[in-house]
Amino acid sequence: MLNCVKECIMTSQCIGVNYRYDWLMCDLLRDTKHIISETGCIFRDIATWPKVSKYCDMALDCAEVPVVNKAVSTERFGVHRNIGAGVKFKCEDGYTISGWPYSICLPSGEWEIHFFCEAEVRLSKTFEMEQNEFPVRSGMDDPNTKWRHGKPDYTVVNNKFMREKSKNHQTGSLEKTVEDLVKSWEMESSHKYDLKDWTTISKDGDFYFQVNGGKKFTGDDNVELGNYNMMLLDSPFIDVSKETHDSSHDLFKKAFPEGFPWEVLDVLSGPPIVSFTWRHWTKWTGPYKDQKPTGENIEMVGSCVAEVTSDMKIKYIQVFFDPNPVMAKLTGYKCPLSLIK
Repeated sequence: MLNCVKECIMTSQCIGVNYRYDWLMCDLLRDTKHIISETGCIFRDIATWPKVSKYCDMALDCAEVPVVNKAVSTERFGVHRNIGAGVKFKCEDGYTISGWPYSICLPSGEWEIHFFCEAEVRLSKTFEMEQNEFPVRSGMDDPNTKWRHGKPDYTVVNNKFMREKSKNHQTGSLEKTVEDLVKSWEMESSHKYDLKDWTTISKDGDFYFQVNGGKKFTGDDNVELGNYNMMLLDSPFIDVSKETHDSSHDLFKKAFPEGFPWEVLDVLSGPPIVSFTWRHWTKWTGPYKDQKPTGENIEMVGSCVAEVTSDMKIKYIQVFFDPNPVMAKLTGYKCPLSLIK
């Protein structure tokens, strides 16, 4: 009924409506002689209605199109301005999106913008020439690899990593070797669909992944579940049984659109038993489920113990960390122990 009234108000020649609620049918009328009274029909003459602007605070749509500096709409069929509509954007050349790339038309008639465009950080020529400092993810060049969603592009997260890392490990150092190996494994775990295509783990079938001394996940588990579901299995702030490999990655990709860099801090022993500490960080600039981003820094630290073969293939990874402070922020809980929002 409300949509019927809205359509009449927005139609210049409409003077009334017949709404047949048994059929969910709306008739827009141009003269009063067609206004009829019958069972199952609500009829109204627009002349008898109170002025909408005086008695109704609810907007019919967003009057203007959303404007975001350095951004353009990617909607192929134009901008929809009705309440609840979302308009997708992209940034102009030379700018990158920070946040969720949508504007939403609110009931107030105003647009709620969930992102902004910022100038890309151009690395200096000297920086670009030092390619050996960039993360090296092995196993990405085989043309026969079965990718989940195409070959991944790490440009954005690599640039953020290079700008914001706290350590500068030298090429050839044990720290750099371990860091690149783990980044390569993470790439395969996130993007390679067939375990046969993985180049980072032992082929003896004894590979496993374990978090805080809990369940030992096999390589097949790793392919099916993905890193996030394995690492957050025991967190009270997410039910990983309701998430798939792809859905769990989508959650964090939307929440952290500028990437979620990872670095090795210190290597304490190895090989073959390599122990090291690590850091994960970003800014929360995109929505996590129904929680709006706060723009605050997100950071977690932890440690790992891994066994590698003589040719640096991983036999197991044991991770130790506390995910709950970060997950409490993302889910809106103020007190992790009591789970009170």
